[in-house]
Amino acid sequence: MDKKYMAIAIVAVAVILVAVAAVVLMGQNGKGGDNKYDLNDIANAEQNTSITGKEGCYDKFPAIEECNLVIYGNVNNDMDIDNSDMTALRKIIADNSWDKNKNPFADVNCDGKVNNSDVTALQKILNKEKTLLYYVNSNGYPDYIHYPVTGKIGINYDYGYMCAQILGNYDQITAGTARWTQEKVTDTMYPGVHSFYNMGDGKTVEEALAAYQNAGVTVIMGTGSTYDLNVALHESGYGIDCLNLRFDQVINLSYVPPIARLITAGFIFDQMDNALTFYNWWNNLNNKIETIFDAAGLDKKTFVVPYNTNQAVETSVDDCLSNGRTMGDYTNVRDNLPMTPALTPSSEATGPCYTTTIEYLLTVNPDVLIISMWGSLTDATSYNDAYAVFKEKADYFKNFDAYKKGDVYGVCYETFGTYAGVAVLYLLCSYVYPDLFSEEDGWNYVDYYFDNFTLLDKKTDLKNAGGLIVFQLNRTKP
Repeated sequence: MDKKYMAIAIVAVAVILVAVAAVVLMGQNGKGGDNKYDLNDIANAEQNTSITGKEGCYDKFPAIEECNLVIYGNVNNDMDIDNSDMTALRKIIADNSWDKNKNPFADVNCDGKVNNSDVTALQKILNKEKTLLYYVNSNGYPDYIHYPVTGKIGINYDYGYMCAQILGNYDQITAGTARWTQEKVTDTMYPGVHSFYNMGDGKTVEEALAAYQNAGVTVIMGTGSTYDLNVALHESGYGIDCLNLRFDQVINLSYVPPIARLITAGFIFDQMDNALTFYNWWNNLNNKIETIFDAAGLDKKTFVVPYNTNQAVETSVDDCLSNGRTMGDYTNVRDNLPMTPALTPSSEATGPCYTTTIEYLLTVNPDVLIISMWGSLTDATSYNDAYAVFKEKADYFKNFDAYKKGDVYGVCYETFGTYAGVAVLYLLCSYVYPDLFSEEDGWNYVDYYFDNFTLLDKKTDLKNAGGLIVFQLNRTKP
């Protein structure tokens, strides 16, 4: 069936079945209807079905150094969209001087041309009128969202919760998929999460549409993956959007760097002041770490990041593939510490976390092992319990020189591979390089992040929050 008519058919089925599906969903979840809105309010929302966030529909975004607001309308490539962009746009049009490599965002309406229609489109953004706002998604291609954002936010991964707390719009979240409203998250880090509307998983288009209606949701955020369901909803004519940005620190899994994703979300949700506050803190701390290492002139140590080791024979590793894909905890070490990967980038693995043997890693014998833990740790896990998990995994590497020297460390990916990673990195530095970094400063940076950029209770003793901190072999207390 032709895609256009398939989309029409999907909408027709959704309209017929939405009422029935809504009744079913409300029976499954007591929160149904609390934030209900009338679908007719957003029905027939403007769409651009030629822009779907997929390769081939438009030129890939040309990377611009230091451009962190990747929204079409940011004509002068700074970190805001304001009247200076209108001035720059009018000059480009008057001079007939558009260079899409230097000013790609001058094409405000994303049609491949720069003319007076872009002036109209930019004015709508400046006036915060209803329009399609185009941005660069995690794959490097244009995508769009209905702007300004109305309705509530739904989460398909807990990274969305983290981002919303940094931006200050956590109160807009009203729903999440089953995994992220139930057992995978705690109320200590995400207040009220277990009372959020459970939209479930694996739904049909009409069931998902009903779930969104009952939760008052018009935007889904989290990992930003473009699933078939989200594409169908995106093109259904009801103004349902999936913000296709990753909000973890998985740098090379995404075309857009992590800080640019946050700044871009800050504009979309009208939270630029908070986004820029975090940006300045992030940059200052990054620069401080880099300055200390540059002044020390250290020889690089080699490292490997075993991933959640649970047996003595094989282990997964976070690594860099030949195509550049990596995980966030790996890149946090590789890009910010004077360390070099001990493994050659894999050309065979299909994902950045792949399985190898501990025996093979022993032949590599890295200077440092940083174990990335997952699954069994939460922010509410005690230090002693978390250390026991770490120690069990570390003991699989007891024949390594790093183990014998005590250079084995543990981090939780949910912290170290996310926006908290820079703060926690400083604490790791104080363990690995105690002559260069103050452990007291390390704890202060961790405290600052969780006090200022999360909703974790400020009375929480972070030294006893096992899912949020760093562990070192033989350090049995913080």
